[in-house]
Amino acid sequence: MKTVLMSLALIADATFCHAMDDARRFNYYDDPDVCKGWFCYEDPKQDVSIGPIHPGQQSNEPKKAYSGEVDWARVQTMPPEELKQLINDSFSYAQQDPSDKKRLLDYMKLQGVAMRRAKQFQETWVEVVSQNPVLDETVKRSPTQAGTFLEVVAERGDRNRVIAEMAQNMGLIYFYSPKCPYCEKEKEILNAFVEKWKWKNITAINIVENPRSAQEYGVQTIPDLWVVGNVNGEVNQRRLKAGLATHSDIERGLLMAWKMWFQQKPYERPQMGQELMTFDEYLKKE
Repeated sequence: MKTVLMSLALIADATFCHAMDDARRFNYYDDPDVCKGWFCYEDPKQDVSIGPIHPGQQSNEPKKAYSGEVDWARVQTMPPEELKQLINDSFSYAQQDPSDKKRLLDYMKLQGVAMRRAKQFQETWVEVVSQNPVLDETVKRSPTQAGTFLEVVAERGDRNRVIAEMAQNMGLIYFYSPKCPYCEKEKEILNAFVEKWKWKNITAINIVENPRSAQEYGVQTIPDLWVVGNVNGEVNQRRLKAGLATHSDIERGLLMAWKMWFQQKPYERPQMGQELMTFDEYLKKE
């Protein structure tokens, strides 16, 4: 009985091992009828044939090596990008054999063509702009010393006008602490500023005695200077400078507040010539 059982066990074990060997030899993932799921994904075959090349589309064909031959007639009207590439290829070609004078000569001739074309473009540009001054920005914004001086003077005048108007209609709020040494210095600066601009309304708030006011304004460091004004029926407020502020800091903050509240620049750069035709009118004319 034991012999029979042992024989059956050996047969079963041999059958199982044979089945396992077959399973190992069988590649589950290669059988399309059995393999299912994301791990059996296959890329669909794509048509790799090259169709017609449209303008602006790059060809998949390999770039031809530069042979050293130059079509000098075509170089004169060649697109700038193509001419630049040709010059680079010619330069590389000349470096391959530094002793070849013809290669170097061709490279230098191509450089000469490019420089002459650039010069001709510049001369044409100047001629066109001279006949159409509405296209010339230097007419409006002169780069000369006299023009720059005029701009500085006009800009300063506009800035002064804006700050003087704010001095009459808006107020300054100054947060300080009696034990703050910077606040004492800021007090001197503010006194001079108020006297310079004849500023009407300025309020100093001691944060020790009025912590709630400082909290409402979000004061985080002192001294802290704010401007408050009635703009279009609404009260607006803006921090000018936290920390020690100079006259320039205060004026810069006021101009930024003006621009934000009124949605316009506090000053405009003057034009060097009087326009009789706008750019839009010029385009309609053409």
